[in-house]
Amino acid sequence: MHETYSSTAIHARGIPLYTVIVHLSVVAPPAAALSVIVWLLTKRRLGLATIVTTDTRAAATIFAKITGARLLKQRGYSEGQPEPAADHADWATYAVMSVCAMFATAAATWFGEHRGMLTFTRVAKVLLVIYAAVSIITVVATGHGGAMLV
Repeated sequence: MHETYSSTAIHARGIPLYTVIVHLSVVAPPAAALSVIVWLLTKRRLGLATIVTTDTRAAATIFAKITGARLLKQRGYSEGQPEPAADHADWATYAVMSVCAMFATAAATWFGEHRGMLTFTRVAKVLLVIYAAVSIITVVATGHGGAMLV
């Protein structure tokens, strides 16, 4: 079921860009989740590092979604009708949403900590743990769906 990439695919050093970005979006979620856990458990001032990590993760996931949509078009499909990649495309959408929620919540948590907003920060930290877990689940599901296509 291996298909060759179109000559119009975006490449980075001879490798299709989608492949490079997908690997970054798969490596970054555990790093972001780990930084969230360390930040929340150690009570160290790692908020800014966590925001940068989740921001990188969000950007990689969004770019993976964009390059994946382009790859669908090259193969004669669209985001509206992505067969046979429907499950993979759906999970990718969920991954983008969960990662963006994790990034926004990390930023809100950091902001709340620096403004002394105790109740807000506690709620944001609970949401941050939930979004971190959901983002890992959605990335694993997206990756599994993509692996089933190869």
